[in-house]
Amino acid sequence: MERESVKRTDANVKILAANLNRKLSVDVALLERIARRAVEREEGLELGSLEISLVDDAAITRVNEQFLGHAGATDVISFFYGGDAKGELIVSTERAAAQSKQWGSTTAREVALYVVHGILHLKGYRDATASQKKRMRRREKEVMSQLAREFDLEKILKIRDRAGR
Repeated sequence: MERESVKRTDANVKILAANLNRKLSVDVALLERIARRAVEREEGLELGSLEISLVDDAAITRVNEQFLGHAGATDVISFFYGGDAKGELIVSTERAAAQSKQWGSTTAREVALYVVHGILHLKGYRDATASQKKRMRRREKEVMSQLAREFDLEKILKIRDRAGR
């Protein structure tokens, strides 16, 4: 179920990304611009600020277990603090690297996808059922396609791995 639409000014959304995983060199300024554009595409998303933390699997596992009661690593965790209209995304760049190999993508595109996925969760999208998952995947594809036309998503990573990921 999506939250009720609330008017907000996109220009006022404060977005801050931090790379806490030093295994990958990330252009956080570019990631912030990409996240801003993704937020702007989600009409009705009440969001005053968005913090994005890029972490490794060990860090996201701790958050996943402590706050969600789930074992192991995951790709992205979203938190929405309604009273403050604050969103927080915790993204595993280690999961992005592993998943990119599995899906024939790149680590940079996976990081962008996880940010989009997290923003959609903040908007109210869910992926617990097959129909919810289908709806979310369709919206992810739409937003990623729009972002890919506007940004070189591969430049999220400053240095690519040996496989060009």
